[in-house]
Amino acid sequence: MAERAFALVAQIEQAVVEFNGALAGLSEEQWGILCPNEARSVGVVARHVAKGIPFEMACFREIAAGHKPTIFTIANNTAMNAADAEEWASCTKDETLALFHEYAAAAVAEVRQWDDRQLSRAGKYYEGGPEDRTVDQWIERTLIGHIHDHLQSIRAALASTQLVAVFFSAHG
Repeated sequence: MAERAFALVAQIEQAVVEFNGALAGLSEEQWGILCPNEARSVGVVARHVAKGIPFEMACFREIAAGHKPTIFTIANNTAMNAADAEEWASCTKDETLALFHEYAAAAVAEVRQWDDRQLSRAGKYYEGGPEDRTVDQWIERTLIGHIHDHLQSIRAALASTQLVAVFFSAHG
């Protein structure tokens, strides 16, 4: 495995461990808590993160092969996220985490196969995004970054709910 691929795989695996660690022990009630800055529940956000992995990998695969992927527009993204939020309103934690692990394992297996030449190819797949981002930059900033960004949102939602519960238990 190329050294750059090895480093990316380690980062993906670490993000997976963090994401799973934060979500695996959640109660059904916590799974349904609203992430205020996302206007979606923890469960829907988690499912969104899972679904993002194969979508992003398909785009990275095209760039790594030297092709130009179809540009995904902000309007496409908004419409897809709204439809997904409705469809996944009752998604279960077990199902979502199983998909997340399946998709992450497939991403890790694929990235392990990429050489430095493939990881150095640059392209764009998202409207308004940078023009010259390399595949390894996309993986770090978008795939891994996507997991971390939404995990931060989930943690903030859970923390704010815990603070409210502590306040009410103390001030009854």
